[in-house]
Amino acid sequence: VYNQSEDTIVAEFDNVPKHLKVAMVPSKVPAGEQATITINFRSGDCEEWGTFSNEFVIKTIPVNAAGDAVVGEGTIEVHATVEENFSKLSDEQRKNAPVAKLSTEKVDFVKINAEADEVKGHFFITNTGKSNLKIRRIYTIDKGVSLKCKKNELKPGKTAKVDIIITPNELDKMLNAGVTVITNDPDNSNQNVRLVGQLVK
Repeated sequence: VYNQSEDTIVAEFDNVPKHLKVAMVPSKVPAGEQATITINFRSGDCEEWGTFSNEFVIKTIPVNAAGDAVVGEGTIEVHATVEENFSKLSDEQRKNAPVAKLSTEKVDFVKINAEADEVKGHFFITNTGKSNLKIRRIYTIDKGVSLKCKKNELKPGKTAKVDIIITPNELDKMLNAGVTVITNDPDNSNQNVRLVGQLVK
């Protein structure tokens, strides 16, 4: 941060997620001087898994100004990927770990009716391991696709259905989306399913 005003400034941060700790060092920046914004990401306070982004607002305020004067305001984006650390598992724990088996690596919708309100598909997750499988997150960053799974934990031998809902009017000529499935399977904690299809009228 560079203070290009004629007064010493301090910073205020708004809409900061609970897993981020934000500070400006030094806390007061004289005119013509610089400061550093430090951001600490505390994964223990984060409820999300996988890749995601947050943003918060920074406001710079002149120390000697009257009232609620703000000389600068902007948004800072923070991107992160939260992954589970399996490095401390013993050989015995790995031997008895859950195993996430996906029913397919690709769901082909072939032709998607562009005038339909929604088009549905699905795939399955089966726990072929020896302990409970925790489904951490199932998500996509692609538009026009939503996902639903009624279960977040599977006992050995059990299966969960993942529903895929396609909204055609949000697609651009074709569907080519990636779905990420995150579980506590230590050997395959992140698995992907490709969704494809051609938009037709």
